[in-house]
Parts: sequence; structure tokens; C-alpha cells
Amino acid sequence: MLGMKNKGEKEKQIMKKKSILLLILVLMLSFVACTCKNEEDNNEDKNKPGETTETINKISDVLKNGKNNDAIIVEGVVYGVISNGFYMADSEEGRIFVVMGDDWKSDIKVGDKVKVTGKFGYVSNFPQVKNVSETKVLSSGNDSFVKTTQGTVADVLKLDSKARTGAYFGMYTLLGTIYKNNANIITLKDDNNNVCYFNAKSNVDVLNEFLDKRVTITVIVHNFGETWNVSFAGTASDIVKNELSFETIKEAALTHINAVVPKEVYGRLTLPSNHPDLTYVTYTWSVEENAYVAVENNKVTITVDEVDHEVTLKVSISNGEKSETVEYKVTSKAIEERNVKDLFNGELAINYSTVKVRGIVIGKSRNQSLSIRSLIVKDMTTNDITTFDFGPSNSNPNVILHSDDAFKNVAVGDEIVIMGELRNGEDDRTCVTNITSLTIAAHDKEWAHDFENAYVMDSKESYEELGQNVKKYENKLVKLVNPFVCYSTTSTPADTNWLILSHSSDVGERKFGTAGKMRSFAFLLACVDENLGGTAWRDAFEFPFFNQEGKQFDLTIYAYAMYVSDSYLAFIVPDQSCFIASEQMQVELALGKDIPSSVEGGTITLAKTHELVTGEITWASDN
Repeated sequence: MLGMKNKGEKEKQIMKKKSILLLILVLMLSFVACTCKNEEDNNEDKNKPGETTETINKISDVLKNGKNNDAIIVEGVVYGVISNGFYMADSEEGRIFVVMGDDWKSDIKVGDKVKVTGKFGYVSNFPQVKNVSETKVLSSGNDSFVKTTQGTVADVLKLDSKARTGAYFGMYTLLGTIYKNNANIITLKDDNNNVCYFNAKSNVDVLNEFLDKRVTITVIVHNFGETWNVSFAGTASDIVKNELSFETIKEAALTHINAVVPKEVYGRLTLPSNHPDLTYVTYTWSVEENAYVAVENNKVTITVDEVDHEVTLKVSISNGEKSETVEYKVTSKAIEERNVKDLFNGELAINYSTVKVRGIVIGKSRNQSLSIRSLIVKDMTTNDITTFDFGPSNSNPNVILHSDDAFKNVAVGDEIVIMGELRNGEDDRTCVTNITSLTIAAHDKEWAHDFENAYVMDSKESYEELGQNVKKYENKLVKLVNPFVCYSTTSTPADTNWLILSHSSDVGERKFGTAGKMRSFAFLLACVDENLGGTAWRDAFEFPFFNQEGKQFDLTIYAYAMYVSDSYLAFIVPDQSCFIASEQMQVELALGKDIPSSVEGGTITLAKTHELVTGEITWASDN
């Protein structure tokens, strides 16, 4: 009985285990079935048309966080199409330009919702989608997320070109005049002379129909170059003419003419041909018949005289559709003799006005190309300095050249009277040029360089001050104290090379000035050789070459800040008194002055005495 009982218990345990195993099996099958069902459901979802598991990037996220060449997929509504791409947005902030290339045949239109696969481009602060591999139109006729702002050209110009959102690809309705600038770029200029450029890939054919017209136009801010560029993506019907009344145009024209045409002229008169901002407004000039002022094709000829003459000019102001002629009176002023100081009193408003000037010649000079020779002229009463320039040629047969006897006969110490034209433009060196008469009034006049009031250059600050204010110091005498110097060449220089000057040993690398106008300070060797009587002044020194470290010398040099080029400001040493070396160096310079560098036979006379040498000087030769 005991054995039968044990056997029953064992069978029960086995059945229990089988039941548990069966339950586990059922659960496992149920799990597998559910899993399969989910996979089927997922597969069904994937197969639903128009849906995808691809990650769509928000355009604003791409703009804020994207790196150049990141792979992206974006969706948005198109709100502008130009020849090489289109503008799309998925929100007011999330707007971007899609670059399709110059060969793109557009199949995209405004209102299309588009999915674009490509790479994020961010070069020169210009965000874009580039390297596009796929564009897919998802739907059409959608409203744009981007709203149009009523703004001004000035508003556009204030946008931050480095801001990835909020600056690029906004839409603005602007008021301005469409015109082509000197570089043939179509631009939009407002009435306050603010200018933005039209992107050349936008609808320029339509813009050309409105050249020189004041219009209201909606644009899309594109990219930033020298200034902001905008695109026009519309048609001719999207541009509205917004012309000023003719009375307003005439008032603006007369304001401009009064600002640029002086009432008193001295042998030179420049007449404007159009308004600088309202470029479609033109001026045509004529003059009441007289013997002193003639106008032909807006060009003026003035016969100078010793008395004043009142002249009535007539200007026809036109906007292309309507015109009106008004009178404008000027006085052709007498050309009377001035001293040097009088050149700078401000009444000679027009560059190249005719002047008659008296002064004393205190030095001669020449420029690097040796094409210009100049007289340094001083007003001995006021110590003001200017220069008279004489060129090698001139289209005017009456202009005196430096090859003419009239120039050659002038000597330092002569008091002269000249008739010429004052060049005094903002970027020009002030001088008198195109000289038509030169008279020597007296010889051997007393004169002196104004050493006491020379501008001292002995530090980094003093060099930088002159470099940043060249106009202030032109023609002025400066005092160079113990300068560092080197030649501008790496081997024996020619006379048209330079000796470069600085306050530090890195002379060759030192330039002074403002952005875009950095120059080396230097002596032109040909000019100093001529004024100091030969090359002895540089033969006495071992000046380093350009590829060597600059060397400082115990020298005080007085020179006039004169010729200015893109690379150099040339200081002119007018004579030996301005080149002050140690006593030993002065003796060497003086003794070597009259010794030729080479000779073929004959006799060389050597000095036996010098005021700084005690006793007789003896000479020896190594040959």
C-alpha cells in the first residue's frame, strides 16, 4: 500500500510539471504572436502613403546649431523663386535659401510645400541648403509662414549679417529708386542715399524695365557682401511706381546744386549732370552769352581776368518726363596775387581753382618715377609751406615743364610768382600744378627752415600720429630723431629705391596709417643724393638691407613730408643743413662730398682743412 501511495504522488508531481511547462509554452507562443502582430502593424504603418520614418529637421534648429556640410532633410512652404534656387520656411523664424545651381530648370512654385534633402551650407555668414540630392513637392497652394514687413532700405542695412535667424531671407516692402551703379550692378537707393544691391540671380529682366524709377517693391533679403543684397522674385505687376511730384524734384535739385556749385569761382567750375540720389533727375546747363564763361555739353571754359564778372548760368532740371529751366548766378572772380598762407583760407572751393602765388623757394624735390620735379615754397611771414609741381609733359601747351628754362633758372632763395592750379582734393597732396607762368621777382632772399616748430618723430606714437593724419602734416617740416633705417632692397639699391625709416628695428615690416592706407615712411635716394650733392651721405653709413635688422643711427634729420603713394610717404631732405650727424660724421660727409666715385685720369683736389678739424688733414691711398 505504501508503494502504491508513493507511485501516485510521483505521477501527480509529473503532471504538475507538465502543466507548468505547457503554461510556459502557451505564454511564449502568445508573446511571439503579439510581437508578430506589432511587426505587421508597423509594416502596415510604413506602407501608408505619404508617411515616413525619416527625421525631418526644423529649419530654425538647423540655422541655430547646424555646421557646414551637415546632412539635413527639411520641409517647408516656398515663398520666393529665383533663377538658381528658392526660399522656403517652416515657421516665421525658420526660413532658408535652397541652392539649385545655375542650370536648374525650376519645377517649384510659390505655395508648394517641399521636402528637400541636401547639406547645410554656412560660408561667409550665408546660411543655405546646398548639394541638393532630392526635392519633393508634397502639396501646393499653401500659405506662407513669412510675413512681409513694411520697412526702409536703412532697416535692411541695420540687419546683423552674423545672425543666422532674424536677418536672412526676410521679406520687406521698400521705397527707393532702381538704378545701375558704376559697376553695372542694379541697386535700390532710398531718398536718403542708403543703398542695397539686387542679387544678380533674381528677376533682373523686370528690374531693368524700371531703371531710374522711384518705386515701391517687395524684396527678400539674400546675403551680405559689401552691403546687403536682396532678391526680387516677383513680376512687373508687383512693382508700383511711386514718383515724386515735379515740385519736390525741383526743390531737391536746387538744394543739391546750391550745395555743390559755389557762387564764386576762380578759373574752374564743375557742373553736376544729375542728382546723386534721384539719379533719374538730370541737369542740362547753358549760359547767357559773355566773354568770360562758356558752357558746352555741361563743360565749362573760363577766361581768367584781373576783375570780377557776374555770370548767369541756366540749368534745365528734368525727371525724364517734365523739365524746367532756372537761373543760377555765379561770380567769375579776379585772379589776384596771394601768398602761400592765402591758399588755405577755404574760399577756393573747387579743386584745381586758378591761383597766382608768391613765395620764396627753399628747396627742390622729385618723385620716385622722377617724372615730377617740385619747388618747396615758403611764406616767410607765416612759415606756411606748399609745393609747385612741374611735370614732364602736359596736354596744355601753355603749361611749364621741368625741362623748360623757366624752371631750370629757378634757384633756392629766389622769390617767385607763379600762375597755376591749386590741387587740394581730399585724397590729393596739396600743391600748385599745371603752372602757366613763372616770374623770378628777386634773387638771394633771406630764408630759413623753421627747425624750432618742426614736428618731432622720436617714438612709436609720433610715427603713428603722422601716419593716421597725413593730410594734416603734408608739406610740413618734421624732425626725425635717431631713426632706425634700412634699404628697401636686399642688395645695392638704385637711385629710385628707398631708405625706409621707423622707430624700431623691424623697419621693413613697419607701416603707418589707417585701414586700407598703410604706408612705409622713407627717403627717395635720388632726391637726397641730388640735394646733398652726391652719394657721400649714404656711403659714409653702413645702412642695412631690407632682409636685415634695421639699424639705429645717431642722426637728427629735418625733412618735409611730401609725396604720397599707395606704398610710401616720401620725406624730402632739402639740403645739408637738415642732415645733422655727429661731428666725425659731418667731417666725413663734407670731405667726401666732392670726391667722384670713379675717374679716368686727371687730378682730384682733396681738402686740407675743415672747421671741425684741428690742424691739417692728410690723405693716404691703398693703391
